Amino acid sequence: MLSYNLLSEQAFYQQNDRHNFWLATYFGILLGLGLYNLLLFFGLKERVFLYYSLFTLGFTIAILTFNGIGTLMFWSVLGENTSRLVAIGFIFASTMGTFFAQSFLKTKDFTPRWHRLLSYFRVYCLLALVATLLLPIQPALRLMDVTGFMAALTILICGIYCITQRVPSARIFVLAWSLFLVGACVFALRNLGILPANFITLHGIQIGSALEMLLLSFALAARFNKLKRQKERAQNEMLMTLKRQEAVLEQKVADRTKALEYLATRDMLTGLLNRKGLADCAAKAFQRSQQIGQPVALFMLDLDRFKPINDQYGHEAGDFVLQQVARRIEHLARAHDRCARFGGDEFILLIEGIDDITVLNDIRQRLNAAIRKPIRLPCGELVSVDVSIGMSVSQGDDDRLESLICEADGKMYDVKASRADCGIRYGSAQS
Repeated sequence: MLSYNLLSEQAFYQQNDRHNFWLATYFGILLGLGLYNLLLFFGLKERVFLYYSLFTLGFTIAILTFNGIGTLMFWSVLGENTSRLVAIGFIFASTMGTFFAQSFLKTKDFTPRWHRLLSYFRVYCLLALVATLLLPIQPALRLMDVTGFMAALTILICGIYCITQRVPSARIFVLAWSLFLVGACVFALRNLGILPANFITLHGIQIGSALEMLLLSFALAARFNKLKRQKERAQNEMLMTLKRQEAVLEQKVADRTKALEYLATRDMLTGLLNRKGLADCAAKAFQRSQQIGQPVALFMLDLDRFKPINDQYGHEAGDFVLQQVARRIEHLARAHDRCARFGGDEFILLIEGIDDITVLNDIRQRLNAAIRKPIRLPCGELVSVDVSIGMSVSQGDDDRLESLICEADGKMYDVKASRADCGIRYGSAQS
């Protein structure tokens, strides 16, 4: 049915301008939404945006041709084949609409059966698209009608079922698709003469499709924001993970540095201070001594009768004896005293906080007694060593560790010499 009115030239141009304005607005909306979602696809690599853009493209080509604007402005060279382009556009839109419904509703995850059904229908749409290129125009248009009706009905039922399964965004999908179908029905009823011809019924399919496209674009924008938030959340979680790993790594580095510093100042065999560790502790001890006005004492201990143990039982037994002697010296030392292995079978005990010099003799006697106690070797044999002890005490601000060691070492050899003069024979291990 065609409606007609007899218009003046001015009224005709005014009506034509209004008509072209709304059509331009409509196609501008479709073009803008299609390009926007195409850019989102390139940015996010989410196929749902690509399917929506292709669905919009196919529908736009079909409507442009159907209204005659596309034929008038773009593809007038097609002649009679412009009708075939309408069928191609609508069937292509049906195919991409099926793709879009599957991706938007995530049917593969939420409704696997419907996902398979839509996949089969997709195959049918592709075959129908090929058939449209080969069939005569009238059968191709009838195939377009059947395919479009089946696509609209199938996708609508799938969307309603997804609502019952509480699929995210299924409600807005069904609302958008329903508006499109309502617009198409209004347009069809107007063509059948059931509804009067007016702006709404004449452009029902455009109005319905525009509302559908806008609603689906809002839904896609919501999905874009969701993906953006998920990406930001993932980036924040990754950043927090990196920070935690960095903190763990820093702690490991600190622990490792501390361990290396500990090893650098410790004797590997006995665990006592080595010469470097002793020097560091002595420097601090001298500083505290000057502040509180109390002297620092140093004992130099050299084991006697140690070499025969090495010769008879082996170096492992000798190392065991050194370890036991180190434990005994460490056990007798006070909390703020420092024990060191000076080298070989020589040990040093650095003593701070001396209120009474006479207490040093008591410490010397206890060291003598403790070290001379028998030691049971891992093989079960009992051995014993003797010890010569030299002592030195700081006298002023100019005292240094080297001078204390030198003084204590001299007195220690005096002890050894006095024992030799008494007829006691000692064997001293070398450093």
